[in-house]
Amino acid sequence: MKTRLRPLAILIVALAAFVAFDAAAQNPTWNHKAYVTLERQTEIPGRILPPGTYVLKLIVPESHVGQILNADETKAFGLFFTKTIDRKFPGALETDVRLENRQKGTVKWDRLVAWFSPGEPVGDEISYDKYAPEEPRH
Repeated sequence: MKTRLRPLAILIVALAAFVAFDAAAQNPTWNHKAYVTLERQTEIPGRILPPGTYVLKLIVPESHVGQILNADETKAFGLFFTKTIDRKFPGALETDVRLENRQKGTVKWDRLVAWFSPGEPVGDEISYDKYAPEEPRH
């Protein structure tokens, strides 16, 4: 499958690379990083991921730019904007992932809506504006 680069995606990557260097120097620990295991196909902005373990994190916290990578952080699958949200039940402050069930015909998948990193009272909600995902596979 060919991946199409869109001008907005290129701009986001360039901005993230530029700001990430400065952000890392000033605030290296606030990245809202969470390891998550997805049980079935899951939609992120612009694509569908197969089941597996992934890392979600903010790479430019000041601009709310998030990223999803494989478990060992050697391959990036997506880059997207987020907004900060509060936990409804702060309790133990464990890793929490919010998914939305989706279905088209007989094909079912989840949509990643938000995540909360361990120890953080706030989380990150993913923006799906201007993204059109590929269709999930059977």
